[in-house]
Amino acid sequence: MSTKYRSTEERIERIDDVRDLDVGDEVLFGDRSKPLVVRDAGSRPFETMENGAVEQHAVEVSGEWANANTYLLVNQRHFREGERTGKVILDMHHSVSVRRVGGDD
Repeated sequence: MSTKYRSTEERIERIDDVRDLDVGDEVLFGDRSKPLVVRDAGSRPFETMENGAVEQHAVEVSGEWANANTYLLVNQRHFREGERTGKVILDMHHSVSVRRVGGDD
């Protein structure tokens, strides 16, 4: 059964793991108010100090307007042992709050 939402705020789902996102999902991150679209999803090796390479999941997002930037959102991992922190970061820079918007349940 589909759920119809009355406002964008009622359709927001916090994302703590980029593996929960699918190509085509619309997301907001940081203080953005205009949704970006997930264009690609995958993983890459992440070198740790103690456990060698582990898999780091990532999604590429961009806007659907002219000259929109493309961003890489990744699951943050601890450098020492490679465990996930439960945070999503903007590539290797800083932690961001990611929310999925839109869609029906």
